[in-house]
Amino acid sequence: EYMGEEKKRKRKKGNKKKKSLKKMILMRFLEGVSDLTIISGLFSGLRRTTGYSVPTSRITSSVTREWVERYLEFGEGFTEKTMESTKVFLNHYKTHLLGTALTATFREVRASGWRLPEGAVKY
Repeated sequence: EYMGEEKKRKRKKGNKKKKSLKKMILMRFLEGVSDLTIISGLFSGLRRTTGYSVPTSRITSSVTREWVERYLEFGEGFTEKTMESTKVFLNHYKTHLLGTALTATFREVRASGWRLPEGAVKY
């Protein structure tokens, strides 16, 4: 009976290691995605404040250039959505409690959809 319990414990421990590895891989992936999103947003902020934009015309590979342009356009949209969300939240927070203001903000921003701002660089 003791040997059976020992095997069960080892089996459970092995399953935990597998789950732990999957969780670790997922967390690393999400970290990478969030880092790339922040960097893209920083490029957008840099363009908005200084006027400098990434010279994608220098990229010789058309496939790579298209991916870089999509990445930068995502940053433009992300920055715009973040700024819009902040403005909407501050307006709601003036008259509502925090939880209600957040709920109203999410509802309103979700309804407006994803779009590039008028002044965004369309690569």
